[in-house]
Amino acid sequence: MAHRFNPKHKSKLDTKERRRDLPPNKVLEKLGLKKNDTVADIGCGIGYFTIPMAKVVTGEVYAVDIAQEMLDEVAAKKEELELNNIKLINSNNDLDNIAQQTVDFMLMSNLVHEVEDKKEFLKNYLTKVKVGGRLAIIDFKKIDSEVGPPLKTKVSKADLYKLLEEIGLTPKLVTSLNSEQYAILAKK
Repeated sequence: MAHRFNPKHKSKLDTKERRRDLPPNKVLEKLGLKKNDTVADIGCGIGYFTIPMAKVVTGEVYAVDIAQEMLDEVAAKKEELELNNIKLINSNNDLDNIAQQTVDFMLMSNLVHEVEDKKEFLKNYLTKVKVGGRLAIIDFKKIDSEVGPPLKTKVSKADLYKLLEEIGLTPKLVTSLNSEQYAILAKK
């Protein structure tokens, strides 16, 4: 059984320590976010990356999450900051609101370890990414740590790299973001 983040702990998603260890703007720059991208933040949570992306890009930003409580957080920030390019999508029932092959840059942060059938999950979302588009995955290193999910649910860089190749993507960047997390950027 995969480990799923409990929305009751959403205050942990935006702390001084997290901003130090995973500064969203620097991470997005490292992953190659471009001004004219149409983006999808899958498992957007409270909008930790969604809000910075919406401030950078001129295109649409799809904030996708399974938990309405998380989407409500993003909605409040969107309204407060007057960010009109964010579209909220509940992945339980609204996923068809993202047209096939329209996304230039898709981000999945701290999400893949939560998914049972990783291959099917990724293939499903990749239908939304344009040919030549990019998928960026941030997740926890497969190390025993107090941070993140239990060790048994973490996905190693090597296993994720192999999985991305199996589904037809070309990994372009594999990098350590901090002592606990890594990122892989792949091209469709």
